[in-house]
Amino acid sequence: MSDASTEGWRAHRSGALAVRALAVGLPAAVSALAAVALGRLLPPPPTLPWALARLGAILGTSTAVMFGVRLVTRRLLPLSMLLSLSLAFPDETPKRLKMALRAPSARRLREDLGQLGTAGLTRGGTAEVAETMVSLIGAISAHHRQTRGHSERVRAYADLIAVELGLGQRDRDMVRWAALLHDLGKLTVPTAILDKQGRPDEREWAVLAAHPAASARLAQPLRAWMGDWWYGIGQHHEKWDGSGYPGGLAGDAISLSARIVALADSFETMTAARSYKRPMTIAKAREEVVRCAGTHFDPHVVRAFLNVGLGRLHRVAGIASWLPLPLINVLLPLRNAASAAAGQATTALAAGAVAVASVTLAAPPELLAAAVPAPTAAPASLWSSAAQAAAGLAAARPGQPADPAGSG
Repeated sequence: MSDASTEGWRAHRSGALAVRALAVGLPAAVSALAAVALGRLLPPPPTLPWALARLGAILGTSTAVMFGVRLVTRRLLPLSMLLSLSLAFPDETPKRLKMALRAPSARRLREDLGQLGTAGLTRGGTAEVAETMVSLIGAISAHHRQTRGHSERVRAYADLIAVELGLGQRDRDMVRWAALLHDLGKLTVPTAILDKQGRPDEREWAVLAAHPAASARLAQPLRAWMGDWWYGIGQHHEKWDGSGYPGGLAGDAISLSARIVALADSFETMTAARSYKRPMTIAKAREEVVRCAGTHFDPHVVRAFLNVGLGRLHRVAGIASWLPLPLINVLLPLRNAASAAAGQATTALAAGAVAVASVTLAAPPELLAAAVPAPTAAPASLWSSAAQAAAGLAAARPGQPADPAGSG
């Protein structure tokens, strides 16, 4: 997985999946080992009270180990995202592992937001600024996880469109950057607004509608290097008929970069599961794109998009795009019912199951029968959920009809 300094990054999808699996699975595995080891070290309990105390000690230790290891392995998640990217850089290509380790924590991210777009971000050359922005994208899940996943998929869709438009490699590289950074301004939007159910009110909409301009402001140091492709960052909510924002641009006054990112952005929003809507199938979303050609989208870009094979679209959308829609409609409410606390409860429940299993290795059967009740099925409310999607991505301006093509 070497990063050639003259060629930029190449995507390593298998490596990204392996790192993600390690980050998710290692805490449970280490917790299980700790529970089993402690169960073997502690002597068999002679009485029921000792059995209960022993069980509590194993349960508490294994749970603490799981959360402790998780704090460490979470640092691997930015690396998983970076390994999935194909990206060019202004100068020498940085090492992904180094950038992943530099990714700020949630607390540091909040502190850094005060410096974004000011002298704190523009210190150093273009290459240093580019590295800083990719580090922020890698750590954006500390602020809002679905914004990061959304940006990754928009980048992939935009690249597919750029290929069909016949763009050269340099132009494709710049389109990738514009798509990856288009929602960077969401870092300035409070998570309470991003996670709100339903439509935003007037004040919230003003904050949400400012994110394209905020993204462009944060990416300003890359403007000279990206050239006209930089405009795709701040114009990705403009529409072909002039009804978009923030500038109300129309037709060819909208940069080609923005016309590409706008379609990729809307298509990702239509086909992704959100807390406030069911996902469209790939086929239905393509029909919606065609319907909006000439109003929301540049017809030329739409024709290029329709040349992208269904298989490639499914690969970008992920496994959910292959599931039958009725099954998604069943799973989505269950996922949305879970909260962050429920996710932690699930982890604790898993640790407890490991602890109970370890007790079985050493405790007398008669004590186990009295101390450990028969297991029951975990309630559906303990389903782990991803962070809710940004409410502003598909919400219309207050008092206006919703955007039929969606927005992201």
